[in-house]
Formats: sequence, structure tokens, C-alpha cells
Amino acid sequence: AEPKAEPKAEPKPASLVAQAPRFVVGDTWQYVRTAIEGADRKVTEFRTTLAGVSERELTTVTGYRMTPSLASLNQTQNNRQHRLFRPHGPSVQFPLAVGKVWSEEYEFVAADGESRVISRIKAKARVLRRETVTVPAGSFDTLVIQHTIDIEPTKGGRETATRTVWYAPEARAFVRNQYEKRDAKSGAVLEAFNIEVKSYSVAR
Repeated sequence: AEPKAEPKAEPKPASLVAQAPRFVVGDTWQYVRTAIEGADRKVTEFRTTLAGVSERELTTVTGYRMTPSLASLNQTQNNRQHRLFRPHGPSVQFPLAVGKVWSEEYEFVAADGESRVISRIKAKARVLRRETVTVPAGSFDTLVIQHTIDIEPTKGGRETATRTVWYAPEARAFVRNQYEKRDAKSGAVLEAFNIEVKSYSVAR
């Protein structure tokens, strides 16, 4: 008898184009966040579950809000809004493909009591490459997007930041997010963290 031919692996398309994801109330992502502050590393976990979905805005059960382009509209603390992005934070402009570029400007605003601008921000984004990445939730086919961010705090000085995200169409989310902010003059790291998806459940 002739030996059976090994089944051929399905070839991946040469390119990956990510369309805007379709979100449903109840979609949930569990994340692990590792903060790096000098020699101190703090590891925390948090869950994002969608409580509301519209064409303009996604709302989670904890009051965090974002646009369908995965841009933050606010920051929450103890389930209360305490910072705003106006009109929104750095976004992902679908459809995504390697080489796509865009830029945007926004403000970071204190929302506790009197609304006041904390900083004015300019960001440039580029889809750098397609990459298979492994995180606690598994391995994903992703597009890597990098935001180069210039920050002007209203208190003076200047800061720069780099935000790199790995977007996985399968998970409809960033499965990895790396962020580093520095003082533009001294080069000192002011904030740095890494976030990875530990598990997720999205409607099929």
C-alpha cells in the first residue's frame, strides 16, 4: 500500500488586513499588567467586560469607555472616571495593513471636580509588521502598531512616549501593549508597563 500523503498545512495569506472588529455586550478580556518603575515591578490583573456597545462608544462594567477604534475616552479609578482623553486617546484606524500611517492630536484632562487640561499630545502611528506573538492566552497572528507620542504637560517641560500594540483579529483586541514614557530633556523613564491578555471570551 502506498504511504498516505501528509496533510498540507493551510498556507497563511501573504498579508494580513484587519477590519474593524464587531463587539457584543458580554465580550470579556482578562489582562496581566506588569508595571516597571525603576527597579520595582508590580504585577496586577484586571478584567474588561463590555456592558454597552454603540457605533460611537464601548462601555465596560467598571465605567471605562473607549471608541470602536480601541482609543481610550477616559481612565477610571475605583470604578469612577478620573481622567479624560479629548476627543480620545491614540486610536487604531481600521482597516489595518502593514505600512499604514496616521497622526492625531488630543488632550489629557483631569475630570475630578473642575475640568483642567493636564497635557496636550501629538501622536504618529505606523503599522510596522505582521508577527506571531505568544502571550498567556496563547499564540496569535497580529499586526504590530507603534505610536510615537510627543507630550506637552501644562505644568511645563516635555515628555515623549512610545506605545507598541499587537492587535489580533481573532481576539478583537490588543493581546500585548508595551508603553514607555520619558522626560525629553533628561531621558529618565517616567512610566513603563507591559500588558498581555491572559484569557478572553468574545461572541463568534
